[in-house]
Amino acid sequence: MSLTKAREFAVLCILRTHSTHGYAISKALSQGPFRLLGLSRASIYAILERFRNRGWITATKVDGDAYPDKEMLALTQSAPKQDDQVAVLDALDFSTTPLMALTLVADSGADIPPHVLDRLISARETELVVWAQDHDHHDTHTMRLAAGVLQTELQALRSLKND
Repeated sequence: MSLTKAREFAVLCILRTHSTHGYAISKALSQGPFRLLGLSRASIYAILERFRNRGWITATKVDGDAYPDKEMLALTQSAPKQDDQVAVLDALDFSTTPLMALTLVADSGADIPPHVLDRLISARETELVVWAQDHDHHDTHTMRLAAGVLQTELQALRSLKND
């Protein structure tokens, strides 16, 4: 999955939970772990424009009182359904699935099929075994960082599986 697709997933997941406006999406995705996606306000509005062109969202003007009017955005019937998002994740090569995209889908209320989680857990466990046998790099900063990231991903995947 490309970074572009992961970013679109993030915006789609927020819209799936509730109707909102672009600024609120921008604010939500600029905080906490979502900042790792590197979404600027301009890139969020570009994603929203793509969604509008695809017919995935509608906009309704809302009086902003003392502030400028806002457009409340809502998903249309033609927007991908949660099951469609899960199917996309299921079809991806496990080595390219950004874990953030998977957790966003789960956080939007979708159930991740156990076989998808099992496959991702197995792949990461295998990778850790392979890395443990790499005696040329086992004591490097890079390997320690990569192993730590992989172990953290395993914790997150196991947590998703147990939820």
